[in-house]
Amino acid sequence: RAKNFLTFVTVAVSTTLAFSYMIAKMTLTPTRTALKSQKRFVSDIAHELRTPLSVIKTNSEVALLDEALHKDVREIFENTIEELDRVSSIINNLLTFSNLVHPEQIKFAIVNLGDVVDTAVKKLDELIKKKEIKVTVRKTNPDSVWGNMIALEQIVINIIKNAINYNKAGGSVVVRVEPDYRGNVVLTVTDDGMGISAKD
Repeated sequence: RAKNFLTFVTVAVSTTLAFSYMIAKMTLTPTRTALKSQKRFVSDIAHELRTPLSVIKTNSEVALLDEALHKDVREIFENTIEELDRVSSIINNLLTFSNLVHPEQIKFAIVNLGDVVDTAVKKLDELIKKKEIKVTVRKTNPDSVWGNMIALEQIVINIIKNAINYNKAGGSVVVRVEPDYRGNVVLTVTDDGMGISAKD
């Protein structure tokens, strides 16, 4: 009797688990399909928006080359370019999300992190001047890493931009790229801002 009972319990549990698995799979299939379609849609839209935005930005920059341009009109074009850059950042974030969902699409290579930092600082030059911040970059070899150039550049720009935006007037930002004793390359950004509270 004990043996028969044990066999019955084993069969009952196995059947229940198998049935639960089938129900869960059937229930989640529409959700997976919808999520996959949504991710593809976001990625496609982000790519499609890049071209017209690039054209608008180029036309605005060409218009700014006219030295006879009225001050008010010049300000409008400058604001337009600023907003276009903001939209481009949003699009980059959407594409980053899409790549994280499909990591096999991300292209990796040897990237010089020191060069990435130099590029980031150069792109933030106008903001640095506007905020009157002194930015110092210190690099120590080896400073190459295995990663994705675009993604690393976006990360570095975001970190340095935050250090500039939340700094005090006339403050300084120090960016260091250096190897550690474990064979890693460490990126450190230090500023004179208020910092983040311990609880956060």
